[in-house]
Amino acid sequence: MKYSQFEIMRMARAAAETVRKKERGMNASQLAAVFEREETDPLLEKALDEAVRSALLIVRKEVFYTPRQLRMVRGTLSVNPRGFGFVSDLEGEDLFLPPGSIEGAMHGDTVLCRILPPRTQGKGPEGHIEKILEHNTEYVTGRVRKGYGATLWLTPDDARLGTQDYYIEKGSPVPAREGDHAVMRIRSYSRGGQPVYGTICEILEDTEGAGADITAILRTHGIFEKFPQEVQRQAERLEKAGVGEEDLKGREDFRDLFTVTIDGRDSKDFDDAVSIEMPDEEHMRLYVHIADVSHYVTENSPLDREALKRGTSVYLPDRVCPMLPEALSNGICSLNEGQDRLCLTVVADFDRHGRTVGTEICRGVIRVDHRLVYDDVNVLFEEGKNLFDAQTKEELLRMRDLAAKLNAKRIGRGNIDFTIPECSIVLDEKGNVKDVQARETGEANRMIEEFMLIANEAVASYLDMLELPAVYRVHEEPEKEKTLEFIRYLSLFGYRFPPFKGEVTPKHFQKVAEMIRDTDEEYAISRLMLRSMQKARYSQEDLGHFGLALKQYCHFTSPIRRYPDLVVHRVLNLHLQGQINESNYARLSAAMPEIAEQCSARERTAMEAERAADDLMKCAYMQQFLGEEFDAIISGVTSFGFYAELDNTVEGLVRTTALQDHFLYDEKRMQLVNSRTRKVYKMGDYVRVAVAGVDMQNRKIDFSLHTRSR
Repeated sequence: MKYSQFEIMRMARAAAETVRKKERGMNASQLAAVFEREETDPLLEKALDEAVRSALLIVRKEVFYTPRQLRMVRGTLSVNPRGFGFVSDLEGEDLFLPPGSIEGAMHGDTVLCRILPPRTQGKGPEGHIEKILEHNTEYVTGRVRKGYGATLWLTPDDARLGTQDYYIEKGSPVPAREGDHAVMRIRSYSRGGQPVYGTICEILEDTEGAGADITAILRTHGIFEKFPQEVQRQAERLEKAGVGEEDLKGREDFRDLFTVTIDGRDSKDFDDAVSIEMPDEEHMRLYVHIADVSHYVTENSPLDREALKRGTSVYLPDRVCPMLPEALSNGICSLNEGQDRLCLTVVADFDRHGRTVGTEICRGVIRVDHRLVYDDVNVLFEEGKNLFDAQTKEELLRMRDLAAKLNAKRIGRGNIDFTIPECSIVLDEKGNVKDVQARETGEANRMIEEFMLIANEAVASYLDMLELPAVYRVHEEPEKEKTLEFIRYLSLFGYRFPPFKGEVTPKHFQKVAEMIRDTDEEYAISRLMLRSMQKARYSQEDLGHFGLALKQYCHFTSPIRRYPDLVVHRVLNLHLQGQINESNYARLSAAMPEIAEQCSARERTAMEAERAADDLMKCAYMQQFLGEEFDAIISGVTSFGFYAELDNTVEGLVRTTALQDHFLYDEKRMQLVNSRTRKVYKMGDYVRVAVAGVDMQNRKIDFSLHTRSR
């Protein structure tokens, strides 16, 4: 029997998880017994081979161990331009790799590392790369230079990709000349001292502003704006066909229901719309309508394969790289005002206290009455000024009332709210940075967020109840060691963590957030609390969401820009149309682990690209302020200095070498201490800094310290 890669990987992961929970090695016979299979079962044999190949398991004398059981780490390599690196995995702390221990691996590679004792007393463990499991860098940007004879070489823009230039093969698809800013597609990675080599696939134009540098960031992360012709043509055909009578069959008609979208002023793709009714004086009925993208993006079509490859839309200061072509994302799938649009709708009934008394999920069709903007709705909510007609105002105030009750209920169950500011970058007509600001979230934004949370939770509960295959959004509880570490840090600020027996709950962290609200320590403790948490990810298992204090949660409300939402829509559509049979169930179940892993990886890549683009724009903005002073707050402390963040979210480094006296790093207290005067710099301290330097290539800002502020 032939098994799919999905089935093999699913059992490989299950085998690794079984060995991990056993906390000791297991042989093939023991694993076969767990899975109720013969030791010679073909699927089990293929799964164990795959687990060893990908280093989920390591075999020693016919016994399988997890990497950690053999003092090894399987994870992602992060390289510092100075030659050292870190390997991050899902099980423990980052592992430090000193210079000379990286063994030809590249930044972003998946590697297997041996854990070694630290070279310096008092430091954490170190590592050495044993094996490169997967190269994760396919595209590199840099400057073309001439070498010996007629050879051409690429000097990478990203210093983390090594100091050795990459060889450009002859006959590249795109001709390159010395001095060109180019994109290389790697064809062979470094082996035995040989250079990396590849072909040039694009020349980046040196345009005014940071546009070319943003493009370089995208290419380095394997992100492209343009779609393959086959994908583009399919999207245009669907847009041209529009919404026909055949599309409406079997759908609830919500076109007479008063419906609005509320988004940013510059938004062009509209995933969600909302409606509200009062069936009687004691109840409210909320409708959350989400664009039915899965009706158009059918399984394994060119559009679907490209959407899975991208995983998510990427939002940058000067552009959007969408998951779906514009003909869909801004056209036939977008819930545009006055247009008939297909949707999946969550209908939720609440009593006068905001308690859920019933939910329904159905396939529908809507026609949005008004496209509203957050800023205008916030004027109504926060200033009492009305910019709308009487019906719109009445409906918005009803929604506001319901959202307030839902928010109170969410806080009551232990939802953790972090007060970490995000940045907003304002560009001028030429793409230059006009301003950098801390993004403000208004009451209207929070209202829509409440409604989306309700819809996501309702769908996840429905999928879980019916045991349908799906991709869930999971946020596991913090690791015990990190929780204890956070409790210790909290005590340094004079606060006690709420008493607990056994496992901590979201309410424990919520109480901490309440204790520190509006205090001088709020910023530092919120950052430390966030760092103690695990990262949210996608999984085929419904493991719950710790931060939201929910037992079931998934992403359902943004199928235009997130592939997991699209998959959830696909499963719901099949179920609601009675098309989940044994064959479909098996196929979908087998596919979910790979889809979840791909979507988690693409989300991380998108976040890295977005962060890099923001850092670039911040650097470009701060160049005009060289030598000028600002108030800042210490956002992080290391052995080589401390990071300071301005009110507009711009962050820079104050190096210990730039301080006027000798400071030692106290790792346990996360602070720098002057060995002579005992002066201390720690997270949350307010300081006065000046802009000392801006490094555009590495997207770094240096500050110098002036008199302490506040």
